[in-house]
Amino acid sequence: AIELKSDYEQAYEELGILYAQKGDALAIEYLNSTININPKNYSAMYILALFYQEHNAIAQALDTYQKLLEIKPDHADALHNVGYINLVEKQDYDIAIECFNSAIKVDSLFWQAYVSRAEAYEKKGETAKAKADFQKAEELKEKNYDSFDEFYNLTSKLVYHVIIGIVSRREVAEDIMQETYTKFLENIKNVSLDNSPMAYLVQIARNTSINYYNKNKRVVFDENFIN
Repeated sequence: AIELKSDYEQAYEELGILYAQKGDALAIEYLNSTININPKNYSAMYILALFYQEHNAIAQALDTYQKLLEIKPDHADALHNVGYINLVEKQDYDIAIECFNSAIKVDSLFWQAYVSRAEAYEKKGETAKAKADFQKAEELKEKNYDSFDEFYNLTSKLVYHVIIGIVSRREVAEDIMQETYTKFLENIKNVSLDNSPMAYLVQIARNTSINYYNKNKRVVFDENFIN
């Protein structure tokens, strides 16, 4: 069992993210420990829910998303993912559309939510609405992310944990953070409609961190993290 101490919250979360990236079920233990220390840590809840979802533990995913939305009802990615589960797993298209509506209300530039809602409309036979949403998603690809400051505030903690879990050194992680968001803004128009902005951003952070790690050919441990 993990000894729970309040000052271990960040360490548990970083380990949870690292194991989640590897697809290792130890992620569940570390992320639950993080949440037990801080029940309002919605970033840990999101990673845990996403891990459950990606490993077909649908009931646990929905339960975790629900707990997250109770403390942060405007979490667009969580709203979208609940909708996606209802779309694909439960075939409850009305609830799925409600969730996608909520995600779009929070983030009007969230093109994946438009795509998913279009798919739900298609399942209901509402082809005109589906076509409109597909067109809207395509239009959004041509726009810059106008609310970047808000997007950064919502994503930076998760992105930092992804990076620090790979490179270990905080000063390096800060440089990679800057590089990650620069790449994101430069390539946002090329993102597939199958990806959410969050998923694309995490992918950039992970790839950039791995490239740094491979070039340095060694692991440098962060003394602050160890102590």
